[in-house]
Formats: sequence, C-alpha cells, structure tokens
Amino acid sequence: MLQKFYDIKSFEIDLISKINRFKITASQKKEILIKFKNKNHLIIGAAGSIGSVFSKLILSYKPYKVFFLDKDENQLTELNRDINLLNSNSNKEFICYDILNLDIKNFCIKNKIYGIYNFSALKHVRSEENIFSSNYMLKVNSAQFLKIVYPKSVKCIFSVSTDKANNPTSVLGLSKKLMEHTLYEIKKKNQKKKIC
Repeated sequence: MLQKFYDIKSFEIDLISKINRFKITASQKKEILIKFKNKNHLIIGAAGSIGSVFSKLILSYKPYKVFFLDKDENQLTELNRDINLLNSNSNKEFICYDILNLDIKNFCIKNKIYGIYNFSALKHVRSEENIFSSNYMLKVNSAQFLKIVYPKSVKCIFSVSTDKANNPTSVLGLSKKLMEHTLYEIKKKNQKKKIC
C-alpha cells in the first residue's frame, strides 16, 4: 500500500481524480450565470496568483463589463494578454492603481458595479519584517473595508482569506482575521447583500 504513494500517477488516480471538489453542477452553473451575466464587476488584485484565475474564469459567465484592478503593472499587462486570447465579448477595462487610493463608493456608483471581488493582499510572511509593509497589509486586508459605504447597486462583496486567519500567529493571519470580522460587521448592516 505504501509503495503506491511513491508513484505519483497511482496517487493521482487513487485519490485526486476521485475527489473533484471543484466540479460545478449544472444547477450551480446556472446560479452563477444569473449572478454574473450582463452585470458589471470589479476585481481587486486581479493580476495576482488567485485573482488572475478568477479574472479569466468570470468571463465565461458573460458579464457585461469587468474592471480588472491591480497595482502591479507588469502582472496586469500579462493578465491583459491572457484575457485577450480568450475571445470574450464582455467589455473589459484594466486599471493599474492602488486600491487604497480608489474611492470605491463613487467608482461603484459611476460604473453600476454589481459585484466586488477582493483578491488583493500582501501574502508573504517575510513582508512583516518591514513596518511599512505590515501597515500596508493591515490596511489592504481589513481597514479599507471599514471606510466603505456600499451603494445599492453592489449586491455581492467577496474577499479572499487564508488558513492563517485561524488562530493567527503572524500579521498576515491577523490582518485576514480582522478582514473576516469586518465583513461580518458589514453583513449585519447590509442583510440583502451577499458578503463572504
């Protein structure tokens, strides 16, 4: 039995292929399509490791327009190239900007944003070694959400978290735990919005 786990192919066949937890059912696909199709969406941290995957995937659900926001110009350019290969009919706008400087409320009102998806974060523990990086991490991961009064057009708010938020031992984990609590407080004030 142990010999099987030394063989990657056997391990893949025995375990991974049997547990496809990311498979979407037809009814789930339909539900997602209703939420994304013909609506405007803002993706923050769109060019990062997780954000870029979501950015490409959202286009398959036929949104009207997607705003891809990231402060890393090189990664945003790469994302732009990758997305142009997808031949999506959705309107797309790539914005190189820091989320901390964006007036999200007015941006959402002006662009009739339906969903905000936040994938921005400093995610490497080594960033904590610098006080400026730690301060930025706290602002991006949690404090920025406290300042926002979400307009009625915004029906869905999502922010990516991490397992490090459970019993945090780092500033990264603490910032994400604060973000989760912040979103919980926002949900209490906005019962009709989907917040996660």
